[in-house]
Amino acid sequence: MADVNDVRKDDDSVDDEEKRVKVFLWCSPRTVSTAFTKCMSFIEGMEVWSEPFVYCYLSTKEAKARLNVDLPLTLEGNEEVFAKTTELMHKFTGSNVITERIVYDNIKPRLEGARGRHVFVKDMCLGIGEKTYHCLPRGFRHTFLIRTPERAIYSFRNSYFKHMKSQGLLEGEAAEAATFDLKRDDKHGDGGYYIQAVYDFWKYVRAELEADPIVIDADDLLTHPKEIIAKYCELVGLPFSESLLQWDPSLDTFKTWKQCGDDQLMQMVDFYGRAMHSSCFMPPSTPVSRDKMTPDVIKGIDMTMAGYLEMYEHRIKI
Repeated sequence: MADVNDVRKDDDSVDDEEKRVKVFLWCSPRTVSTAFTKCMSFIEGMEVWSEPFVYCYLSTKEAKARLNVDLPLTLEGNEEVFAKTTELMHKFTGSNVITERIVYDNIKPRLEGARGRHVFVKDMCLGIGEKTYHCLPRGFRHTFLIRTPERAIYSFRNSYFKHMKSQGLLEGEAAEAATFDLKRDDKHGDGGYYIQAVYDFWKYVRAELEADPIVIDADDLLTHPKEIIAKYCELVGLPFSESLLQWDPSLDTFKTWKQCGDDQLMQMVDFYGRAMHSSCFMPPSTPVSRDKMTPDVIKGIDMTMAGYLEMYEHRIKI
């Protein structure tokens, strides 16, 4: 069943479907995606959705790890296991997860029912795969935000460890920063450091949906925000103005985003905190040298760099 509150018609909705721009921004963690989505949220009439697919995916991981069940794609007839999974997701995220929003088969009708003047969905490719391609909504452009694994994996390791430690979900060697291993101790990953999933889905989109989907590199965005944002808006059909280069640092805009729990972002500050309080794009910091990275991060970089570089060649260039 779709969430009724998600599909109501807002005051600034449009009736002409051809005029409504609907865009997916696909990414992996630590790619400046939350800040970019916050920027996009200040376009007039924008309706923002935050990670509907990835939280369904995380729910399947929690159900498998802690209940030893394969979470179904459909809620009907499976209410009991979804109720238990909702409780697990509440503990994992710290937010008031709503059951109907962690069901894969609910995503397509919810997103196709979005009635904002424009619709922007930020999600992670980890949440979508061969068994769930049928859940992709119609009428959306697919765009991608990438970042060098040297930055993304290093940053994600720190954020994931900090969040899981704060929730009391790490034990033994995993509970110590020096001995935590991202591939071994990240129970929500797929073994591809999240970045491999971006490459795999990009290849699927190119083969089946769009010949040349838009790709943005995060460091290009941070270094040349005006040029990259203007070009992105032009390519997808969104209105651009220089007001998008400086925005309100308050958290008010996040209260309007559609999430798996109404307080989801507020409870995941280890992942989203800096971006949530942002007011502009800042130049990228000096990268950490390889000799100061942990072995698990180095393994992830070496595993995913080739796919990243192939996508990098297709990025928006200025």
